[in-house]
Amino acid sequence: MKKYFFLSLIFLFLFENCSKELDSSTIKYKDKLVVNLLAYDNDVLAVHVGKSLSLFDSTPEKLIETAKVLVTDANGVVSQLKFDMVRQKYISTWIPKTGMKYTLQVDYGNLNSTLSDFTIPMLTLNNKAKWTDNTSKDSVGFPTGTIDFTIKDNGTERNYYEIGLFRFDDVISDWLPFPIISENPEFVDNQVKNKEGALIIQDGSFNGQSKLLKFTTPYGTAGTAYKYLVVIKNLSEQYYRYFKSIDNYKQQQGIFSEPSPVFTNIRGGVGICAGASIVKDTIQ
Repeated sequence: MKKYFFLSLIFLFLFENCSKELDSSTIKYKDKLVVNLLAYDNDVLAVHVGKSLSLFDSTPEKLIETAKVLVTDANGVVSQLKFDMVRQKYISTWIPKTGMKYTLQVDYGNLNSTLSDFTIPMLTLNNKAKWTDNTSKDSVGFPTGTIDFTIKDNGTERNYYEIGLFRFDDVISDWLPFPIISENPEFVDNQVKNKEGALIIQDGSFNGQSKLLKFTTPYGTAGTAYKYLVVIKNLSEQYYRYFKSIDNYKQQQGIFSEPSPVFTNIRGGVGICAGASIVKDTIQ
């Protein structure tokens, strides 16, 4: 009986200490610019600029529409991006080039100027995506198919890939994502996925090689003219670390878990500046 009484006292002590309120007066807060840019090789730049919020601020983030947003390429050519009222972002009039290094600078009022660099990596496929029907069966015995394609990995640098799979729905005439089930054993455990469910992998097991990737397709096909859409992105390291940190943040659980910060590479502020190249392949 004394043993259980003693354990109860320990639990109450821990609970009391865990539930004690922090002294918020010791927390110093300083406004910072929030800058986000995910650049692609097939679209203009779209830069989000806002102002950070304190821990105790419950209002929505304040967008900044009058910042000075500059992008400088490796040749020293400077472009100033204009704010677009519809997209609520600063938009370029040009599309970035694969392999070129760019520097993004944002200035606003008396807040610190921010700087960040980004490069869009190159993506090469050895062959078109192919779909083969009736390659296996699901848990209830219905036949499933397989989509496969080969990535030619660049061995001179670390590479990170994002893979999204979609099926066409005739009813709504649109592409719908479906769950990604990898048939490559090395990508089954410890998967990283973005909020849309796309799989994110790195080339640690196939650096510098041509890698055949296979994915299971569900039973039945909704489309007639088109069946599947494969979207493959080659992510910069910053892009990958950003999504990886978000995944770690979402998975942290419990009051005793270590805090998991979200990756930022904005010098003088917070946010993400990164690039990715995209290849889309439609299977008819």
